Amino acid sequence: MSFAFRRKPGSVSKPRRKRGVHRSKFETRFDATVKDILGVALGYETTVLAYVTAPQKRRYTPDWTIKDGWYIETKGRLDTANRKKMLYIKEQHPTARILVLFQNSRDFIRKGSKTRYSDWCQKNQIEWCDIKEQDKWLLFIKEALATWMQVL
Repeated sequence: MSFAFRRKPGSVSKPRRKRGVHRSKFETRFDATVKDILGVALGYETTVLAYVTAPQKRRYTPDWTIKDGWYIETKGRLDTANRKKMLYIKEQHPTARILVLFQNSRDFIRKGSKTRYSDWCQKNQIEWCDIKEQDKWLLFIKEALATWMQVL
């Protein structure tokens, strides 16, 4: 029996997800909260930033684009690959402001570690806050929108 969402044998491409659908419930809840509070819809995965690792060129798509150069990345889990990617992006796009919004910033970066997500961000000078710290991420969005309105 064949299902529409299964790949054919020998196929290497992943099935595409529907446009406008978030990758996680956390992102969906964040989007709804911003719309309720500010009445503004942020662009979801609308920007792609190129970056280079040692062997190859890669691309990074921030979760939320407020305006060019201002992004929000929502994270439930910050694994090793994402930590490396954030360091590459920070190094290769120094003018971009990326706020990492954690579902729980007090989680540890790995089992047995004493380093929390928030500690790692502070050590690497990456802007971050917890989803519960609504004042901080709203201020970040308002600051971006205010600078955007001044340009117009």
